[in-house]
Amino acid sequence: MDISEENKTYIENVLNWTFSGSRFYYRDTNEDLNVENIYKAGKIIKAGFFIDASLNAKKPDSRIRFIIGSAHAAEIYKTDFCSPFTRECELCVFHPNSFFKIMDIYKVKEQYQIFLFHIPLHGIPILENASFNFNNENTTDYFVERARASFDEKLKMDIDEKLESPKWKKRTNDPVGIKADGSLFPPVFELSGNSKIDNLEMNFRKIAGDLDPLNLPTREEMK
Repeated sequence: MDISEENKTYIENVLNWTFSGSRFYYRDTNEDLNVENIYKAGKIIKAGFFIDASLNAKKPDSRIRFIIGSAHAAEIYKTDFCSPFTRECELCVFHPNSFFKIMDIYKVKEQYQIFLFHIPLHGIPILENASFNFNNENTTDYFVERARASFDEKLKMDIDEKLESPKWKKRTNDPVGIKADGSLFPPVFELSGNSKIDNLEMNFRKIAGDLDPLNLPTREEMK
C-alpha cells in the first residue's frame, strides 16, 4: 500500500515523539489488583491523574511495578522549587492527559511488572493496533526485552530505602490509569474543570517540553 508523503511525515513525527530520547521511569504499588484482567498488552489508557514516578529504582518491595518508557516526563527533581526529598527521589511527573500503550505484563514469582509507553494523543490511531520498526529495530520487541531485563536485574538488588519510605509510597500507591470505581480511564482528552489542576497540567507540559501539537487537543477535542 502506497503511503503519501504527508502520512509518512506524520508517522515519522509520531515515532520520533514517542521513542527519541525515551527513558524508563518507575512507580510501585501494593494495591490488590487482578493485574492480568485489568491491564491487557496493546490497550491504550490515560493517566487520569498526576502520576509521580522516579528515574531511579532498585528491588521493588511491592507486588506491582510500573515501568514507563517516555521522552516527555516532567523532571521536577531538576527544578528550583523541588523539595530535598523529591529531589533525592528523582521525582518526575506525568500529567493527567498522558496516554500510554500497555506494552507488556511480566510476572516473576509473585511480583508483576507492567510496562507502559507514553504516546501522543494524535499518535493513538497508528500506535494502537500496530508494531513499528524504529531505527531499523522491531520497536515492540526491543523495548519489551529491555524492560524485562531491567526487572530481572533489579530483583537481584537491595531495596532503595527512600523509594520504599511511607512518604514516597503514599505518592505512588494509586495504580496508573485506574478510576476510583476500578475501571480504566478511557484514552480521550478531558479538562478537569478545575482551573488550578488544568494550569498545573500546562506547567508540567512546559517543564516536559510537551507542547507539540501531536499531543495537544484540537479545538473540537476541547469542547
